[in-house]
Amino acid sequence: MLEDLHPLFWRGRRQQLADVFPGISFKDKDGVQIMKDYMASGSFARGRDSINAYAAMVFVGNINQPVDTLVKTSHLFAPFPDTMIDSAFFDRFHAYIPGWEIPKMRPEFFTNQYGLIVDYLAEWLREMRKRNFGDAINKYFKLGRDLNQRDTIAVTHTVSGLLKLLYPNEEYDKDAVRRCLEYALEARR
Repeated sequence: MLEDLHPLFWRGRRQQLADVFPGISFKDKDGVQIMKDYMASGSFARGRDSINAYAAMVFVGNINQPVDTLVKTSHLFAPFPDTMIDSAFFDRFHAYIPGWEIPKMRPEFFTNQYGLIVDYLAEWLREMRKRNFGDAINKYFKLGRDLNQRDTIAVTHTVSGLLKLLYPNEEYDKDAVRRCLEYALEARR
C-alpha cells in the first residue's frame, strides 16, 4: 500500500511526518511541551499572546540499526533525543512514513523539459487548505472503536489531504477513499 501513494505529498495544519530526528537539543526545557501544545491546538504562546499557525512539523533523519533489530529491541522512535522521548509527543504525530520504503531518487525521475512552477503549486496548495475532504470517510466507511480521538483526527486529516492531492475535483469513489484510508491507518499505526 505504501508504494501506491507518493509520500512527499502530505497536507495538514498539524500533519507530522516522522522518520527519525537525532541531534536536537533545547535550551528551553519546555520545548517539547510547546511542540505538543502546538500539535494539539495549532497555536502557541509568546508571552501573553497566543498565536495561531498553520505550519506542519516534519521530522526526518536516519535510524542507526537495521529495522528488524530496532523493532525487536526497542522502537522506531528510539533515535530521537532523550528530551523528546515522550509518548504524548509521539501520539500527536499524524503519520510515520518509513523512509526505507520510499524509492531512492534516480536520474530517470528528472526531466530536461518544462516543469511545474513551484509558486503555482504553493498557491494551489494554499487554496486547497480551505477545503475539507474529511467527510469522505463517513460517506463510505465507519471508523472502529479501537481508534481513540487522536487516531481519528490523524486518519481523517491524512485521508482528506490525500484526496485533495489525488482528486482535487472531488470526483473520487469508494475504492479511492478505501486506498487513502488504508494508507492513513497504516501510516498512523
